[in-house]
Amino acid sequence: MAIGWHGARAAHFSGASITYECLGGNQYQVSLDLFVDCSGVAVIPQDLVFQSDCGDLFTVFDIPVSPPTEVSQLCPAELPNSTCNGGALPGIEHYVFQTTVNLAACDDWTISWSVCCRNTTVNLVANPAMYVEASLSSATAPCNNSPSFTDQSLPYVCVNQEVNYNFGVTEPDGNTLVYSLINARYAAPLPTPCTYTAGYTGGNPVPGIMLDPVNGQITFTPTITGNYVVVVLVEEYDAMGNLIGTVMRDLMFTVLNCTGSAPTYGGLSNNTAGVVTGPGAIQVCDGEPFCVDLVFTDPDAGTVLNVVSQATTLLPGATFSVNGTNPAVATLCWTGDLASSPVNVLVQALDGACPIQNVTSTAINITVLAAGAPVNAGTDGALAVCSGDAPVALFGSLGGGPDAGGSWTGPGGTAHSGTFDPATDPAGSYAYVVGVGCASDTGFVDVSISTPPDAGTDAVLSLCSDASPTALIGELGGTPDPGGAWTDPNGVPHSGTFDPATDPVGAYTYTVNATAPCVAAQAQVTVSLTQAPDAGLDASVALCSSGAALGMLAQLNGTPDAGGSWTDPNGNAHSGTFDPGTDQAGAYTYSVAGTAPCGNAQAVLTVTVSPSPDAGGDASISFCDNGPAVPLLGSLAGTPDPGGSWVDPNGNAHGGTFDPASDPAGVYVYTVNGVAPCANSTAQLTIALQQAPDAGQDATLDLCTTSPVSPLFPALGGTPAAGGIWTDPNGNAHGGAFDPATDPVGAYTYTVAGTAPCVGASATVTVSLATAPDAGQNTVSSVCSNAPSFSLLPLLNGTPDAGGSWTDPNGLPFAGPFDPAVDAAGTYTYTVAGISPCVDASATLDLSIVPAGNAGLDASLALCDGAPPTALFTALGGTPDAGGTWTDPNGNAHSGTFDPASDPVGVYTYQIAGTAPCADAQAALTVSVDAAPDAGSDAAVSFCANAGPQGLLALLGGSPDGGGSWTDPNGNAHSGTFDPLVDPVGVYEYLVPGSGACPDATAELTVSLVTPPDAGSDAVLDLCSDGAATALFGALGGSPDAGGTWTDPNGNAHGGTFDPASDPAGNYSYVVAGGLNCADAQATITVNVSPAVNAGLDGVLAVCDDAAPTGLFAQLNGTPDAGGSWTDPNGNAHGGSFDAASDPVGIYTYTVVGTAPCPDAQATVTVSVAAAVNAGQDGSVTVCDDSAPLPLFAQLGGTPDAGGTWTDPNGNAHGGSFDPATDPVGAYTYLVAALAPCSPDQA
Repeated sequence: MAIGWHGARAAHFSGASITYECLGGNQYQVSLDLFVDCSGVAVIPQDLVFQSDCGDLFTVFDIPVSPPTEVSQLCPAELPNSTCNGGALPGIEHYVFQTTVNLAACDDWTISWSVCCRNTTVNLVANPAMYVEASLSSATAPCNNSPSFTDQSLPYVCVNQEVNYNFGVTEPDGNTLVYSLINARYAAPLPTPCTYTAGYTGGNPVPGIMLDPVNGQITFTPTITGNYVVVVLVEEYDAMGNLIGTVMRDLMFTVLNCTGSAPTYGGLSNNTAGVVTGPGAIQVCDGEPFCVDLVFTDPDAGTVLNVVSQATTLLPGATFSVNGTNPAVATLCWTGDLASSPVNVLVQALDGACPIQNVTSTAINITVLAAGAPVNAGTDGALAVCSGDAPVALFGSLGGGPDAGGSWTGPGGTAHSGTFDPATDPAGSYAYVVGVGCASDTGFVDVSISTPPDAGTDAVLSLCSDASPTALIGELGGTPDPGGAWTDPNGVPHSGTFDPATDPVGAYTYTVNATAPCVAAQAQVTVSLTQAPDAGLDASVALCSSGAALGMLAQLNGTPDAGGSWTDPNGNAHSGTFDPGTDQAGAYTYSVAGTAPCGNAQAVLTVTVSPSPDAGGDASISFCDNGPAVPLLGSLAGTPDPGGSWVDPNGNAHGGTFDPASDPAGVYVYTVNGVAPCANSTAQLTIALQQAPDAGQDATLDLCTTSPVSPLFPALGGTPAAGGIWTDPNGNAHGGAFDPATDPVGAYTYTVAGTAPCVGASATVTVSLATAPDAGQNTVSSVCSNAPSFSLLPLLNGTPDAGGSWTDPNGLPFAGPFDPAVDAAGTYTYTVAGISPCVDASATLDLSIVPAGNAGLDASLALCDGAPPTALFTALGGTPDAGGTWTDPNGNAHSGTFDPASDPVGVYTYQIAGTAPCADAQAALTVSVDAAPDAGSDAAVSFCANAGPQGLLALLGGSPDGGGSWTDPNGNAHSGTFDPLVDPVGVYEYLVPGSGACPDATAELTVSLVTPPDAGSDAVLDLCSDGAATALFGALGGSPDAGGTWTDPNGNAHGGTFDPASDPAGNYSYVVAGGLNCADAQATITVNVSPAVNAGLDGVLAVCDDAAPTGLFAQLNGTPDAGGSWTDPNGNAHGGSFDAASDPVGIYTYTVVGTAPCPDAQATVTVSVAAAVNAGQDGSVTVCDDSAPLPLFAQLGGTPDAGGTWTDPNGNAHGGSFDPATDPVGAYTYLVAALAPCSPDQA
């Protein structure tokens, strides 16, 4: 066992395989294919380990690698967004590492590779290392090529959708491949199986996975998202059955949640001449054309499927076409060729979904067989049996005299004995095959099974005479079939539902008809009846609680049988006589016992007992005339029943609630009605009324804190009675006069006593006090004239209330605040309004204004750096007072005259002293000094007329300032970048604006142009490989200058005349040297050389008129190119296979379309057809041994040609007349000779 390890070089490895190709002798090119997640790290370098059973062991380190190819399963529009290109979508790269080695002739070479570690997966524990290997036997199979994997992708598939995937493995040497699932492995310490999570194995890496061992088709339906490792081993066997090599592919399936659906594959269909030997396998005969369809469908409406295959590459002369987009039907057509057998053809359907497109793939494994002698499996037949019939031989159901000794297969393709057993074998099509491979024939027997009817088993039904109608089918034993027919005991058709009230007793027969060859079935139900008991019909009776005892049987309806028994509502036995004074009301049940199958009969008597009514006893009562309404029922004596009715002393109906304010005094009568048969009950209530006291109505009294003492009684509302008593808010006795200086505010209560049953009356006077207002004390104050506006209230003495109002010295309202700049000095009055009953309060403020000093307004002064000294005072804003002082930006005293040559720039401050309460006044003057601008000095320059745009500023003399503006020779504004192609020559002026008091600066640049060389424009020259030499100069575009030089695609000097026979195709460059300030000019002619096509040389084909279709391509001479088209002798398009039975003889033309400018090529095959001979059909005859000689020719079937020869059963020549007396019995053979290319025929 070989182990490969060369340090830890981990990446996000998602798949790997090793393949090899023999280069001759013992030289092999070995390829390591790696599939890497682009979000991982670098994958290089990589090593391969080689070990043989001859004792060889070596490692090839740092294998060369080609640039990676991105194989991300993304739609084309999203490829730029994969992780391989800096995006976020999943990206996969395919790396191919290749090395060439010499492997000595040994029986067992193992080539291995390993790495740590894998991506995280669902079916493997942790992240184990990865190991793959390939093996070969350079002794048993010298210079053998390994199988190779066509599909180089990492599958992304959808959860809960069926996955169809195929590697598309091909094998160039015609050997047989077998596929199997194996464990994933890692290399340390030895190639060891990885540990799988519970429920997963190497043979079952995804639950339910299926692998076709013939074509490698993988099918499964994932139910959990995530990554799954699947490892497939491909074994290669030679024609003798020897294992000569293996390869394996370890790859990761990524299962995702999908918003759309993947394409589905419908299998092989419409096979014309091949034999489908498995879900993805077909056998065809050598030289026989066939076609087969593969159907792909996408459940997502509107999806356009793209179906592709490498069929035309693997199968010379094959066609692969696709009809429709969804469903998309792919059709593969090919004429079988032993030289290309066996072959595995990959077909893929892509739905183009974004960002990740769905891919469904499959493969067709095609095996080509050699032809053999014809055999006969008979003509198709049919067999109908009943499921209970005995086994029957299928052979007898075939027609047309089938050959014996063939084999049978059942509807599922499984082997069958040929004897059909209805009890165990399924219905369907049974195939009879005679012969093998292309010398085989198949006949079919379609077997149908009819199920015998089931009428159930006989039964007995006993019913009561009062039973409901009964369905008889439910009484039969077993499981009778529905849909049969019934007859009654008299043989009359019956509905099948027995009604005891109308139907006769006896045997009822159930019959279920059968479908031939089965017979009808019958079963019987025998019905008997028993008379039912009668307990009468339910009834009800109403009694009064004081009524007499009652016999209950007589109260039932109907004609109840005597002798039954009674139970009371509680289920207890009862005598049958009801006493209203003691027995419980409710449902009393009368039962009469029945005889089986009749149940007991019952009837129910519902007894209701009404209690006698109670209106209570007479009574009397007194109410106060201001009392609340009172219910009268509670004032009666006894326990009166509720729900009765009242009448007042005037005999009018009354509601039963007495209201002293509106109802009259007197006698009120209460009546309770009795429920029949009970009488009504009455009682009387006598009512008297008493006068209530009056304390007046509640009131309020509002006073000021300075008000005098006020009596409370006059403040009450209404007409209060005199003589009551007062209490203060604290409940203390009070004299009835309120003193604001001493009494508390609140509710004062006045109470007048009442006479029973009336209670005393009271009313309240709620007293409140308002506080007198405070406007503060009179005040004198002063303010500076430049002070900001302010509120006057804080200047008043005392503690004035806020919220008052002001008047100015003129007595007008003043809203404030006070602004010394606009408001007048004088006496301002402040007034605070009093809350009723309190009066207003006021105070005065005597205010004077002191004038402020004026230093002017802030300003700025800009000077140029060469200006003379300047007085600062005149630069201030406003009208400043003279006599102030200056300070410079550093706070030092200053004269007030600024000298740009010596004084600092900045803020100079002017200050005027103020008189209290006014502060000093200041103004600021900001002084700046601007530098003079520099536009550089005048200059001149020349440009090449085809040069690119040039910046002008750097071409001026001196050191010009940036940021200026340009004008062109016409005085128009210009960008400052000169474009020789569009701008005029002449004087360009550059201006830098001055700042502040400094003037603008200018400079001039004079521009001229030099004419450039012209090599013409690029062009393309298409030539045919057999064309004449061509001058390249004439192919250039534009108007190139003569005299330039040519170089070929390799950079070598060239004469300028291209010869397709010797010069390489590619880019030829023409260069014309440039002059002053101009670069050389160059143009390129791209020369494409198309190879001339080859249709081969004319050929001849002679066939027999019964020959199988023959491919015309193989009849051409020379080495014609494949992929051309055929036309028949009439000029019509033709498929390229000649069928003597339908195609005309003559000249068939093969055309290979040339790629422009190469012309098409043509060659012909002249076809002739010879007539086949006919020896007739086999015949048989039985004669008596004393019969006359019999002519054998007349015994043949069909229409045999005359002139043939006969041989007897021993192979001896025979005359053609059979003599029973002398000739041996047996098979006599009639042979008709034929001319080439036809074969002789015999019967």
